[in-house]
Amino acid sequence: MRLPLLFLTLFLASLTLVAMAIRPRPANDGRTRLLWASSANPYRAAQVVHFNELHPRLLLRQDSSNNRFEKNIVQLSSGVGPDLYDAISGTSLQAYVETGVALDITPVAAENGLAAGADTWSAVVNEITLNGRQYGYPANVSAQICLFNKNLFDRYGVPYPPQHPTWDEFFTLFQRFQSPPPGGGPRIDAFSAMDYSGRAPSVIVWKLGFQSRRGEFFSPDGTQLTIDSEDLRVAFELHRDALFRYRVHPPAAAMGAMTGAGAWGGGAIAQFAEGRFAALVTGKFALASLREFVAHQKKQQDRWQADPVRQRTEAKPEVLRLGAFLLPRFPDRRPGVVATAQTVVINPTSPHREEAMTFLRFLATDAYARMVMPYGLPGNPRRVTYDFPVTHPELAEHEVTRCVVAALDYGYQLRKSPFLLDVDIDRALEHQIARLESNPDTDIRTLLAETQRELEAMLQANLRRDSRLAALYRERIAARTAPPSAP
Repeated sequence: MRLPLLFLTLFLASLTLVAMAIRPRPANDGRTRLLWASSANPYRAAQVVHFNELHPRLLLRQDSSNNRFEKNIVQLSSGVGPDLYDAISGTSLQAYVETGVALDITPVAAENGLAAGADTWSAVVNEITLNGRQYGYPANVSAQICLFNKNLFDRYGVPYPPQHPTWDEFFTLFQRFQSPPPGGGPRIDAFSAMDYSGRAPSVIVWKLGFQSRRGEFFSPDGTQLTIDSEDLRVAFELHRDALFRYRVHPPAAAMGAMTGAGAWGGGAIAQFAEGRFAALVTGKFALASLREFVAHQKKQQDRWQADPVRQRTEAKPEVLRLGAFLLPRFPDRRPGVVATAQTVVINPTSPHREEAMTFLRFLATDAYARMVMPYGLPGNPRRVTYDFPVTHPELAEHEVTRCVVAALDYGYQLRKSPFLLDVDIDRALEHQIARLESNPDTDIRTLLAETQRELEAMLQANLRRDSRLAALYRERIAARTAPPSAP
């Protein structure tokens, strides 16, 4: 055991030395340098430039190479991390907070116009807070919707989807894409709902179904797991039906050739733009990549129109035309969709915490909101506008924006527990989904019962390792089982 620990220590130390070497040196021009670890968003550079113009005593720099969760944890824990960084989900924020590398801004949030709830979408309050404390402010807010390719719907003679279909309506409509394409050509798949954040691409129909039922993994106090539940059973059955009964989505193994992902482009977006799928489950961020595809498609169309020989021998190249609708729902309950926020967090060990707070205030301004509207939504719903410039009318950018805003009306956040991370739950459930996809006859109740036991054992192991957690667990159990006080 000692040798692997020695190697791990040396590896972490080497990363720390590298981080110290690349950390910005103190300025000699009187400007305070700030480093923001953030994704390679093509709109980011303009946002950084504008912030620096508004604040001449500060100089913000973006680092997109250090925006990986593992690297951030190592550098922040070593005291050499960036001044600001992105938590791409509430789950990752929970891990940052519990590692002690996220600044609690609760005492100053309201006075700076950053208060969770009052100055944000209500649907993302639990994305930027943990246990009632606030740890950042959104640079972008989103919820998943369905984009659809109007060209394919028109070619197949399929009516456009209703704005908010039930799951039955959704499957009935998209089954019509199983037939060969009219006029010939390669077959297409009905829709793509993929996640690329893990080691291998995974199909997330079960997640969409679970969330559309407003399902939860934990009891309200976080002490009890609710994996072996009706909501997850229905979600797993929905997943199996989508892949093997209705055949509107390929299994993960068939999608494995898709490569790339991340917020600003990837296999699913590219193949959707090229007509491989009739619909794509995604967020508004997909517009950033789709604009590039449409610009290329228009150039191809212009070349075709300028070439009489090609006009006689080739079909006219198509330009993607978008529509948008809300994720399917169950008719017997209030719909649900998980709202997400890209939360900017301040490093609690940064010597420039005051200056970093200036950047969070910038995220809450109209100026920043106008810059985020082409690909996302600002943290405050009062800053949303529908007059931002449209690059391609075919992409229905304002329609897509209204659809995401409508989805946020149904937005919610799954409960989090201090005793077990959501990422552990996701990993266990995705393993069982993979088993279900490899053998659709597998008993779903058995899969969920196994997962419940596995995760309960993991939770208890966490309690044995951490006396503080164990004390909190006993406290919550006692509060739950205590008799009600007399009136």
